[in-house]
Amino acid sequence: QVTNPKCGWVFNTNCNPAHATTEEEWGSLDDYPQYYGWGVDSGENHRAKRFFEMMEEPESEKITYERMKEIKFDYELPECNNFQNSIENLFKAKFEDYPELAPLIHAINSWDRVAHKGSVGAAAYLITFQKMWKILGYGDGAFKGTVSIPDSIYLESLIWTKNQIDEHYNGVLPSLGEVQRHVRAAVDLPLSGFPDVLAANYNQDHINGRYKPHVADSYVHFAQWPKDGGPVKIETLHPFGASSRPESPHYTDQMKMYADQETKTMTLDREEIFKNAERIYHPGK
Repeated sequence: QVTNPKCGWVFNTNCNPAHATTEEEWGSLDDYPQYYGWGVDSGENHRAKRFFEMMEEPESEKITYERMKEIKFDYELPECNNFQNSIENLFKAKFEDYPELAPLIHAINSWDRVAHKGSVGAAAYLITFQKMWKILGYGDGAFKGTVSIPDSIYLESLIWTKNQIDEHYNGVLPSLGEVQRHVRAAVDLPLSGFPDVLAANYNQDHINGRYKPHVADSYVHFAQWPKDGGPVKIETLHPFGASSRPESPHYTDQMKMYADQETKTMTLDREEIFKNAERIYHPGK
């Protein structure tokens, strides 16, 4: 537990639980029994590293409500970490014997590491790395340490990506939103995000060379308690909707909000809830 740290904030991104605040106030997992079960999955993932980067920015000197939302919905990979250092060889590979791969390699190498749905570099990176991860059998935990990816595996993945783009995108490098889709029922939307960014998506194969997240946000909740004791400010978001029943109008009604990083205002005021209720009923009747 971290109680009232001097820095004034706590966080966690499924990272090392002893590091849930500023580095100056970190604890150590060595202080706890091994049977607590931290195992090898106790490092700092990309999301934690990016969070620390954003907390060092001038905009975070005082965390406003809007700044909190900016951090939550951030799409950028951290500037430098052990994982990215361990794959630097990939970005120096030339493959002169494969000139047809040059546009793809250029898109990956020039990507700004921001996983916005309009980014071509993010799409090239995503398709290629999904293939490499499948070949090597890596899981999400790989982002917390270092990996070893031979140039030969990278080349194999690049060739596969080129073939995918030729087959499914008419040979034109697609944007991330064309490749990564937010799908449920008849709704199919372009989606930003990437594995292990703060607004994270972890994908599975979909159709026609597309992917759709199978792990991402499940529920987003922002709250602010006013100093004057007034009503709590609450905004929430569900990636799909508040119902799991396909016949419900709420099965997909929050999908566009999720794709656009928008939220809806909520209240704990009983009168407001009843006044705006879609239906009032007794569950047992």
